[in-house]
Amino acid sequence: MSKVLLLFITLFTFLIQAKAQLLPLSTPSDSAKHYYYLGWKQIMDYADYTRAEQSYRKAIAFDPEFILGQSLVGRISPDIKERYEILEKINSKKHLATEDEQLVADVSVMLIEFLNAREEMDSVKTAEKIGIALQTGLQNFGLIGQKYPDEVYFISEYFEIVNYLYGPQKALDTLKSYNLSLKKPAPFLIGYESTLEAALGNYDNALELAYKLKKCFKDKKVPKPYVILGEIYLQKGDLESAYKYINKALELDPANRAVQRLKKRAEVVQKSNF
Repeated sequence: MSKVLLLFITLFTFLIQAKAQLLPLSTPSDSAKHYYYLGWKQIMDYADYTRAEQSYRKAIAFDPEFILGQSLVGRISPDIKERYEILEKINSKKHLATEDEQLVADVSVMLIEFLNAREEMDSVKTAEKIGIALQTGLQNFGLIGQKYPDEVYFISEYFEIVNYLYGPQKALDTLKSYNLSLKKPAPFLIGYESTLEAALGNYDNALELAYKLKKCFKDKKVPKPYVILGEIYLQKGDLESAYKYINKALELDPANRAVQRLKKRAEVVQKSNF
């Protein structure tokens, strides 16, 4: 067993045994906290970028000094000028947040810097920023996960980083270990497990999980299940089905940049087939 995998399994064995709790937020505004948590649910579980952005903006409207709220607006904002302004604010006010909040804010700062470099088409800087963001996220979200096992969205981002750095098999192994500690499966994690199975070529498992995710929402019209199904069918090479679900997701949230990127990937595959 590799040292990296052993570290991941040790971490999530600790999570299973730890007392569940959330990262304390330094904002005094209950409304800011409400919209902060709602925004996370909307973007991670529902894949609804439009409503998530609205919620994050409401959070900082109730408390403009809420650093984690500001950092999430920076990550989701399509306006590079606004992102630079938010970076300046976070860096000047970050010391007012708790040490644990600063760990999270540090990752957001690096991701915002990555978004700016990508939009400015600086390929060298883009590669540098994403590399730093991934390594910092692996460390910081790992620490947050150890202390606050109920922080499923930060832990989910940890799994995403593990996938980027070490591949889908290690990400799937650690995700399954963490799932053992959950009384109720988190929608994001069901969807992410599905995409990891697809990445490994396990399409039957992937589709079974995708439809399990769809059932979680019953009659609720959210993009997430369609995003996942679009991703699976694209990896499977079924472009007709992939477009069907990608277009449905975009119909529900036209501003969803993740789905827009997924559609561009499908278009590249389609062109390469001619």
